Amino acid sequence: MKNIFKNIIALIIFGIAIFVFRDSLLKSYLILQDKYFPCTRTISYSLGTVDPQFGISKEDFLNAIKESEDMWETAVNKDLFVYKESGGELVINLVYDKRQENTQILKNINNGLQDNQSSYNDLKNEVDTLKREFETKKSIFESKVISLRNRQGTYSPENITELNRLQTELNDYIKRINSLVVKVNNRASSFNNQAKEYNTVGSELGDEFEEGLYHSDKNGKYIDIYQFENKQKLTRVFMHELGHALYLEHVDNSDAIMYRLNTGVSLMPTIDDINALRAHCGLVKAK
Repeated sequence: MKNIFKNIIALIIFGIAIFVFRDSLLKSYLILQDKYFPCTRTISYSLGTVDPQFGISKEDFLNAIKESEDMWETAVNKDLFVYKESGGELVINLVYDKRQENTQILKNINNGLQDNQSSYNDLKNEVDTLKREFETKKSIFESKVISLRNRQGTYSPENITELNRLQTELNDYIKRINSLVVKVNNRASSFNNQAKEYNTVGSELGDEFEEGLYHSDKNGKYIDIYQFENKQKLTRVFMHELGHALYLEHVDNSDAIMYRLNTGVSLMPTIDDINALRAHCGLVKAK
């Protein structure tokens, strides 16, 4: 009788423990299921923190996720993810930090570089035009010096006036050209300084996939996005991190979504990406 009573107490305690820790146990179970029995169910996701400093709407943010989701699902013809308004097991956060701040700084510097480059080109073209006009005026002046001289090697008062006028024009061209050359050099110096600043800030970002991070623990699974330049870059980062959420590892192809460095530009998974996912899902590799 005592043993029966003890067993009942143990079952009650066990039941209470399961009830209390049911969420953590379920999350741990789902993580193990996805790892050892991949692609057998859809992974639900919801939005967590979305920092407004990024200036992106919730709709655009979700569209980028959906586009990334579709790319992977098309590769294996399976539903791998599903969006839930709340309570998704995969929580996606948009976290503003130094990385995005540097990205905005780079955008501003790049805009300044483009403006400087445009202004430099305009000034340089103006200098070149004035130089050509100067050479034409100079040739005219030199011809006049010869043609207007009389047999005694002197000039009439009218011819002297004409030569002085032409000389004044040449001097004016020289002043205008020299003034523009100073502006051209200042633009070039400004451009070089901005380029150095761009390279300095850019080196802080690096090439690694630090724009986002997938991580999981006993409390669940998360994707934190820290930096993106535009919608295309955001979608590419999502694809990479969703790949990790599917337990894909990095591949060696530098063009691949799952390459360890963020050097590619295409949003289409490469054959290496597709085969990595198909192998993980236990499907025949694509050719």
